[in-house]
Amino acid sequence: MNGKITVNEQMGIRGLVKKPEADTDPIHILEDLYLGSEEEPIVRLYYLIYQLNRSQEEASFREARQLFIRFFEQLGFDDQQLIIHQLINYAARLANLGHTDYYRIGFELFRQAIEHELLFSNGKITENAFTNIVVFGIKAGEMDWVEWFIPKYQHYLDEDHRENASLLGLSFLYYSQK
Repeated sequence: MNGKITVNEQMGIRGLVKKPEADTDPIHILEDLYLGSEEEPIVRLYYLIYQLNRSQEEASFREARQLFIRFFEQLGFDDQQLIIHQLINYAARLANLGHTDYYRIGFELFRQAIEHELLFSNGKITENAFTNIVVFGIKAGEMDWVEWFIPKYQHYLDEDHRENASLLGLSFLYYSQK
């Protein structure tokens, strides 16, 4: 065992999970846990992710991001992966709506995901994730990092898409430098 436990295991160990009635809605269980768990930041983090998907509130995102950063090492890999994807998707949504400060936030999340291999599946990264990382890096003004990233991580792309994704990333980079 790697010393990390999942959210489900943590809640079970701490006595937070009770066997639900057959007709109990899992969201109500989460809400009950959240409302009664000021001292359970990981439960709070999952509740905020739920709220973020439901209401799109920026306050939920900011608090979830802070908790994620603070308790990152206590989360298991699957939880890290799930939460960072949710946070990246929210940042991308807002950036695409014209909230340009979210390019920097999204870039930082992407960089953390890359550093901890949270975007990889079977040792590969998708061409969409690769391209999004490049775009967010450029929009955040991280040209040197993007220039480093493309050749360093292109070999993690599926061979069928490697050349196209790499050339697309380089073309975005060179165009933005003009």
